[in-house]
Amino acid sequence: TERRAREEEAKSLSTRLAVALDASNLGVWEYDVKTGINTGDERMMALLGRAGEVSLTFADWAAAIHPDDREAIIAGTRIAMEVGDGFSHAYRIVRPDGSVRHVRSRGLLRERIDGSAIVTGVTDDVTEDVERAAELDHQRARAENASQAKSQFLANMSHEIRTPMNAVIGMTHLLYETSPTESQKEYLDSLVFSADSLMGIISNILDLSKIEANELE
Repeated sequence: TERRAREEEAKSLSTRLAVALDASNLGVWEYDVKTGINTGDERMMALLGRAGEVSLTFADWAAAIHPDDREAIIAGTRIAMEVGDGFSHAYRIVRPDGSVRHVRSRGLLRERIDGSAIVTGVTDDVTEDVERAAELDHQRARAENASQAKSQFLANMSHEIRTPMNAVIGMTHLLYETSPTESQKEYLDSLVFSADSLMGIISNILDLSKIEANELE
């Protein structure tokens, strides 16, 4: 009865693990430190582009890592195994067909009853997450560049308009000194009021563009 209870518990744990792995789409693998053989389940081998295979050597696994990531990942994995610690690495793999996938692997070293060491781990395909993050960064950079260009345009426009407006206001004040008629003075008053109002708007635009461009003193 006790043995059957243990068997039932083992089956329950196995079922839970299978459901969890199926939901998370994780590939499971085990690396035998002594033989250098890495055994993976169907998901793991499919992720590596080796569907139908069940194992690969350490050299095969190393060759599957992207050349730019290979040295750091192998070194980090070996250090983790030497100190008997768990590890988590994010890197790229190159499948036999040349396609590149972004993955995250987590492993833990354990000792068997016979004293040999084995690393058990899981690997997750995070390519979509990495590509989505890269696209968001690209869109953010484009938005920031567009905002900066707009602010620069507003600053230039405000400056270009301010210069002739100052000339208009100055010439208007000179006209006051030519003994204008009452009706002409009304025209000049209206012109000065409008020019001053427009200058205020231009100043506000210029200040706003400077704030957005982080150039306001």
